[in-house]
Parts: sequence; structure tokens; C-alpha cells
Amino acid sequence: MSIFVKALLLVIVFVAGYTLPYLTPEKVAFSNQLVPKTQSECIWDNKVCISKNYKLTIYRGNFSPLAKTTFGLIGDGVTDLDDTLLVTSDDQRFGIIEAYKSHDGQYSVLIPFCSNDRMRIIIFSVGGVAIKLPEQV
Repeated sequence: MSIFVKALLLVIVFVAGYTLPYLTPEKVAFSNQLVPKTQSECIWDNKVCISKNYKLTIYRGNFSPLAKTTFGLIGDGVTDLDDTLLVTSDDQRFGIIEAYKSHDGQYSVLIPFCSNDRMRIIIFSVGGVAIKLPEQV
């Protein structure tokens, strides 16, 4: 192979490597916030999890590892929460992840790989009450 072809391939690889992060979907952003001690249990009714103060609706996914989940959250009559939502598990094996808020008020999150298939997902905002989902979503 000529030196020109090798140089061209090298340039293409570098350009692809630098532009790929901007073309792919949002990244997983971790947080160092603490999980609130007050956690509200919720009960599933189809794709809606209802707790004392919140109603969580799953639009796509089921909080399984390596799968994107899209959900909405209504709290105390407020349909649009301005807070950043954080997602973790009861064993906190994958840390605390920030949920990405889209323009239509829905949130999405990608749970990293985790070997615990019986974990319970916890969703909370800073200074708010946490929602603890049942084992099976």
C-alpha cells in the first residue's frame, strides 16, 4: 500500500474518532449526590408506578441493564419537574446516574451493565423524596 493511502486512512480514522462522540446519543453522566433516606415505595399498574407523592410512567424500556428507558414523572400535581432526576439501584452497584431530560418533558436513562438481576431502581431529585420501584418492572 502506498504511503498516501496509509496517510489518508490515518486521517479518516482520526476524524471518525473525534466526530463519533458528537453523533452518538447522550452519554451516561454520573453524580456524587447522596440517596435520600426517605424513600417512597410504588406499586405497578401496567406501565405506571404509583407512590404516595409521585406517578412514574414508562414510555419505552423497563430499566434493564444496557437498554434505554424513557419515562415521565409527575409529582404532587406538578407535571413538569425542573430538577435533574437521578437514578440508582438499592445496592448502588452502578453508582448514581443523571437522567437525560428531553424537550417534551420525558426523561431517559441507560442503565450500565450490572450482574444483579434482582436490583430495585431508585429515582430521586436532589432534596426530594426517592421513589423505590418494585423488583420486576
